[in-house]
Amino acid sequence: MNPSKLRTLPRCLLLASCMFSLSAHISAQDDKAAILKDAIRILDTADRLRRDGKCTQAIAAYQQFISLSDAKLKNISHDAVPQDLTRGHEVLNIRWDIYNRIARCYEDLSLFDKAIANYRLSEYPRGKVKMLAECRDHDAIPLKLYLQAHKIAIDTLEEGPEFADAKKTEAAFNKSISILKDLSASYPDAKIVPDAYFLIADDHHWGTWEDTVVHKEGLEQSIATYQEFIKRYPGSKVAGAARVMTGLDYDELGQPDAAVAQLQQAAKDYPTEDSSDCRDSLPYQRPHRPTGAIALYLAFDIRERQNQPKEALARCDELFKLYPKDALSAQCYYRRALAEAKVGRDAEALRLARLLQSGFSSQTQLFEGTWREGYELPLSAAIAAIADVCADQNVKGNIQGLLAAPPH
Repeated sequence: MNPSKLRTLPRCLLLASCMFSLSAHISAQDDKAAILKDAIRILDTADRLRRDGKCTQAIAAYQQFISLSDAKLKNISHDAVPQDLTRGHEVLNIRWDIYNRIARCYEDLSLFDKAIANYRLSEYPRGKVKMLAECRDHDAIPLKLYLQAHKIAIDTLEEGPEFADAKKTEAAFNKSISILKDLSASYPDAKIVPDAYFLIADDHHWGTWEDTVVHKEGLEQSIATYQEFIKRYPGSKVAGAARVMTGLDYDELGQPDAAVAQLQQAAKDYPTEDSSDCRDSLPYQRPHRPTGAIALYLAFDIRERQNQPKEALARCDELFKLYPKDALSAQCYYRRALAEAKVGRDAEALRLARLLQSGFSSQTQLFEGTWREGYELPLSAAIAAIADVCADQNVKGNIQGLLAAPPH
């Protein structure tokens, strides 16, 4: 063989190896995109079947989604989701709710034992396990009315605002409210009545179109109903949740000071309340998460959105002090870093950026994915955003330097 050809052979082999690796990488990316698209298709099919009342077929489709999640979705990270596949992040995060959806199908089929079994598998039982176990053998009529009203609300919400008709939405929730009020009046001693009051307040919130006078009136009715709930059932396990929801309603009404006051009151009065028994979970709820942690995080969120970094940091300090091991503290790291830079504490922003880059906090032992809850933001973009806010050029350079270092 020609010696010159022998010298070029290793280069050819190296080039071929690189091309093979690139091809394998592209193929792997294509495979992940195909898996995500398949998951979206299965989820949409299952939801449509449930809305159409085909509960048995819907259950089978949801179980197919769970099988796909166990086999393939769990191996796909958020960073691997293609940018043009906007719902890819949803199917990676939604597994916790699938058992809830299966349980609601079994409720519609009046198979309460199976409904209870699936609520116990879900991440958010929402009090349904206890409610169904206690009420299905007595108070049967009030329970049936409650579930009927609950189904109207859930089915209407799951249509999504982009598909909803304002008058149809309002009419559906008014029907749900009417059923619940009749239930409370006709069966005042039924165990389900407190849940009915809570659902009435929720229906007032969701049952009107945003940016309308009617929606403003709905929020005001929601606040009044939650306050009535707290007055009637001060010892309820979800009284703190009612206070938090009142704060969220005030926030949506454009009254942030009233909202923060309600949230701080919730944190003060119900610091350890577990709101997982709430009919509808609070924002950021996880099983056994204290209501106080949720309330402080939401107060932090409101002040940050108002561009009041000092007030936001004050709420964040309370959260870190009282709930240092809660995931919401870890979730604050990125936004807290931005707030620290805005008030001129660039060194603290750098410290928090390093915690993010390392992937966990030595205090909370929570992995990098935790702070991303609720965001579709790659780690590199988060660190770059922190650097952009810093005024100190040395700190800015140090944070930007983290982008070149691989996370630990």
